[in-house]
Amino acid sequence: ERKRKAEEEKQKAYALKRKRDGLLLPRYGSYKVENEREGLIKVVKSRRLGLFNEHLEREVVPPKFIDVDARRGVAGMRFVAVQNNTVGKWAVYDTKGQSPEPITTYKYDVVFNCDGIAAVSINEKWGAVDAAGKEIIPIVYEDIKKVRLSAHMPVPVKRNGKWGFVDIPTQRVSQFRYDEVVSYFDGKAKVKVGTVESEIEPKRLFEGTRSQSLLSQSALLKYDFVASQDLGAGQPVRARIGDKWGFIDKDGNELTAFRYDDIDQFSIYGGKRYAKVVLDGKAGLMSGNLEEVIPASRYDDLGFFTKGTLLVSVNNKKGMVNMRGEEVIPIAFERIESAGDFVIVTKNGKKGLYDIAGNELAPPKYHAITSASNRRFKVKLHDKWGLMSTQGTELTPVIYDDIKVAKSTGMSRNLVQKGNKWGLVDHKGKEIVPVKYDELSYASNDELLLFSKLNNKWGLIDAMTGAEIIAPAYDDLSIFTTSDKRKIQFLRIRRNGKTGVANMLGKELIPPEYDLVMSNSFLGFDKGPITVGLGKKMGYVDGKGTLVIPIRYDYAHNFTEDGTARVRINKKWFTIDQEGRRL
Repeated sequence: ERKRKAEEEKQKAYALKRKRDGLLLPRYGSYKVENEREGLIKVVKSRRLGLFNEHLEREVVPPKFIDVDARRGVAGMRFVAVQNNTVGKWAVYDTKGQSPEPITTYKYDVVFNCDGIAAVSINEKWGAVDAAGKEIIPIVYEDIKKVRLSAHMPVPVKRNGKWGFVDIPTQRVSQFRYDEVVSYFDGKAKVKVGTVESEIEPKRLFEGTRSQSLLSQSALLKYDFVASQDLGAGQPVRARIGDKWGFIDKDGNELTAFRYDDIDQFSIYGGKRYAKVVLDGKAGLMSGNLEEVIPASRYDDLGFFTKGTLLVSVNNKKGMVNMRGEEVIPIAFERIESAGDFVIVTKNGKKGLYDIAGNELAPPKYHAITSASNRRFKVKLHDKWGLMSTQGTELTPVIYDDIKVAKSTGMSRNLVQKGNKWGLVDHKGKEIVPVKYDELSYASNDELLLFSKLNNKWGLIDAMTGAEIIAPAYDDLSIFTTSDKRKIQFLRIRRNGKTGVANMLGKELIPPEYDLVMSNSFLGFDKGPITVGLGKKMGYVDGKGTLVIPIRYDYAHNFTEDGTARVRINKKWFTIDQEGRRL
């Protein structure tokens, strides 16, 4: 069967060659296959070129042109480029049309068959024509995706480095937001924004009321640049003619004069739309109804700041104004920083504090001001720190080498350092814990207890009263985890390399005599035997430190809620109860 089919193909090829030699050569004089993929044969007659289909059944293009370009396009060739002049311009020929003449004049640099329409280019700009030769996409785009296209489907086009889609029936364009159109087939397009690839249905961009918010193609013909990202947001669209900017509507009608050097995109601020405009090097502010609420003549620059205010500058000095341009903070500072409801200003290298209403709370005299928790500020003079209230009052003297402000809401305690020693002061600067400890650190998130270190020994302090709960006597202190993790009930204590447990009053419940004391998250410290280890053996003590099950096991797990524990002796595991009986 294979041999039969091979012989059949050979006979077909031989018959086609005879047909070409016998029928084509006498009529045309010569021929050649220009592009096997397109299946077209370029023919020459009286120094004029035309095209036949590959089986010589139909004259696709009559041999009457100086050149015929059938090398471009997709399968199902319909449109080809023909040339009949000496200026090197091409016309579009419809191979399925009734006329032997091109459907356009000779004016294009490139003609690219896209099956349903023909993509055409002049001066490196692209558009498209239909089978009637009408330019259905104006020649204003940087590129057109050259795939199988139709006048009834949105066409991918590129402008200002981004891809969008043109809907030919409505003559509207989508936003130009895609970095790449990877593929377009069967009504679905794979597009890329950055490195993220997704699939869209371009026709949905133009369905229903969506099309009414998109820009008309006619607008693109009038302007050098149109900010398509403004479309669909219910706002005026920025456009440029030459080097001047203005606003247009979606149909391309001018809404403002084109007189600005630059215009920022509208931003919503305080529930309203505003955009910065620049004219002759000066910045102003335009509202959403295109009113210059701040004329573009007063400030060198402006920007949205905080709480309904604008940061403005004149001659390298900064200030703050409201949305009507009324001065809130004088334009007299090198720097202005937002700090919530407050503003930190810098003048001559010194920091001061204003509130958002423009009231000066502290003059620029500090070398640093940093926002702290609980509505307080850390202030620095030279190399010393202090605390300041939101009214600008110094809460502590500026005498400390460092301050760590409490983070918990309502806590008015602050760790302070002088030299190598630490103490604790309240929000009025009153000393709660004397500055004498080598180290202080909060024992819990609520910051009510402090671990204290003095002469390499650790103790515990009540952060509210400053009272010493446990004098610094242990090599280490840490929280002993129990079943109630919300409360600190017990402390793990270490002395001379041994571990024990104390309560929050400093009473030793398990003296520091063991190498290991295991917390029991199932039963809690006071609800079952506690696993302890000494040397290589393990046993159990109760909450008073009394040994209740001898230290004889090679390994012992904590007791579980059913009152049993797994233990091991000589590589054998078994279960015991709380009295040490084997079960």
